[in-house]
Amino acid sequence: MQNTKKIWCIMSGAVILVVGIFIVPRCLKKLTGEIYKKGHRKINFENLGPEIVKKDTKEQENGN
Repeated sequence: MQNTKKIWCIMSGAVILVVGIFIVPRCLKKLTGEIYKKGHRKINFENLGPEIVKKDTKEQENGN
């Protein structure tokens, strides 16, 4: 009885290890990619906010 219990424990541990190493990461990669795509809207590049523009040195000289 003890031998079969140990064998089942070792086999179940090996199965859990294989599932955790090979199957779970693949599923996470697929699912997180889909969730990320659904969670973000398309970017409107026309309405991103203020632009940073360098001042001309000629404008600064004329203004002084």
